[in-house]
Amino acid sequence: MHLYLTSNSPWDTTYCTESGQVIYKAESRALLGPRHITISKVQPARTIDLDADGKVPEEALRDAFTELGKVEWHAITYSKIRVGDGEEVSVKDFFRKDGWDSYGKIGVDGLLGRGRVFTGLDGKEYVWKMDSTKPKLYAFAKKGENETLVANFHQQHFGLVGKARPASLEIQPEFNHMADIIVITLIYIEKLRREKAGQNSGGD
Repeated sequence: MHLYLTSNSPWDTTYCTESGQVIYKAESRALLGPRHITISKVQPARTIDLDADGKVPEEALRDAFTELGKVEWHAITYSKIRVGDGEEVSVKDFFRKDGWDSYGKIGVDGLLGRGRVFTGLDGKEYVWKMDSTKPKLYAFAKKGENETLVANFHQQHFGLVGKARPASLEIQPEFNHMADIIVITLIYIEKLRREKAGQNSGGD
């Protein structure tokens, strides 16, 4: 599955297929307090009742969405995350930091910090690894084991060198069933990665 973003900010955008069908949307708002990010998914096709004039009601032409989760981003204290109907929890409880890569080296992500490991709905562990340009998600591999790529995020490319392309999220076909939690966790991870790349503290 390859989803294309309508902006370069995963926390304030829509996620579309190559044909333009919206699958997810993330809406961000921040007033005086923390930034609240709501993640929603388009509802499946539904039966539409015509109005008294035999026409399709205008509201029925709009995509209907179901809320999937939330990220509450804090610049200083721990941020919070909620997946599905679960409880909102601190990111320090949702993720754990991984200090090993598959070669047994400490500090897998260098200056941007260690990987962030979470448990999927299938009970298995997955790790987001951050580098200077984009995060990648792997099925968690213990020391000495081989890694399996699950998904990676591509930032927008403006085409000054090479072809222009929008930001996108590429999920390997065998992990398409995990798309919901991948989108939710990507939003937190990419926000964190950019904060760290900009040498801003907090939110971790």
